[in-house]
Amino acid sequence: MRTRLLLSSLTVFVAASIANADVLRVPQDFDTLQAAIDASVDGDEIEVKGKHTGDFRVNGKTNLTIRAKGKATLQVDTNANNLSLDDSTNITLQGRTLKGATASGLVIRNCDTVTIEKLKILKPARDGISGFGSSNVTIRDVKIVKPTLDGIALAVGSSLSFTDVLIERVKVTRAGDDGIQGHGTRITIRDCTVIKPGDTGIELDLDRFSTDCTVENNTVKKAGFRGFAFSVFGGTQTGNKSLGSSADGFVFQGTFANATGNIAQKSGDDGFFIIATDSTFTGNVATKSDADGFDIENEENLFDGNEATKNRENGFEVENPNNTFTNNVGQKNKLRDMEDETDPGDNTYNGNQFGSSNIP
Repeated sequence: MRTRLLLSSLTVFVAASIANADVLRVPQDFDTLQAAIDASVDGDEIEVKGKHTGDFRVNGKTNLTIRAKGKATLQVDTNANNLSLDDSTNITLQGRTLKGATASGLVIRNCDTVTIEKLKILKPARDGISGFGSSNVTIRDVKIVKPTLDGIALAVGSSLSFTDVLIERVKVTRAGDDGIQGHGTRITIRDCTVIKPGDTGIELDLDRFSTDCTVENNTVKKAGFRGFAFSVFGGTQTGNKSLGSSADGFVFQGTFANATGNIAQKSGDDGFFIIATDSTFTGNVATKSDADGFDIENEENLFDGNEATKNRENGFEVENPNNTFTNNVGQKNKLRDMEDETDPGDNTYNGNQFGSSNIP
């Protein structure tokens, strides 16, 4: 009997909590978005219409949804971010335009379970989205236009990294610095497009290792420096395209990378610059690079079924021993299709097709 009473009390409490969740409408019920945020309690939804000016802060909130109705715009008129999320849990932002930030468009700090969907962030004076120390973050269907620094910058310059992040179908146009940059564990970047960033299109912070991250099916066009740059411990890098970067198409450093089916086309330097070790490169393509297709400067890597064609220097250039090459193809490269600068026998070759090479 006592167990039944406890269960009944719990059911009544949960039902009462659900019943008390409200839809707070701005401007119908509250003059400002900040007033609605301050008045919200666990489980509330804020519905925003029209244009609102100020800097807006969600601090210490739980189970809150802020949703645009129609074309809602948040405009900043002070030296601040458009919208800041701090020390909050289970926060959802959907469908609004953030513009005029004199700092970053959206900042996420020390939060857990955040979903950002269908936002448009226009010309922030710093990053489009930035933050540190957060987990279980989803950023989906977001457009970021002309940020002065990075489109997305997660834990950049902070020791407090991100964990369990999904960045999906994000488009970053003309970022002043990197398109998407992050550091952390289990970060997935998928189906994103970065156009004409000033520096690197997509980067997992080269100054530190990111662990078990997935970067797949992204496209970077005309990067001002590198298309992609990875400093990784484990994880996969699959089906990405670097088109017309000013420097390297792809840079790999770290350990246990697994790169499959990536394409570097018309890179201003190497198609793939590889200083990783104990990694696997399968079915990648480098074509029409201004330098080497694959410039390999570390050891203990496996290269299988990769292709280098029409590069202005070597198709494959190998500068370290203890790598294995199987079933790779090098054709129509200006210098050699394979240039191995190590001592004979230091690397292993089997089943490759090189039109010209210096290997025995």
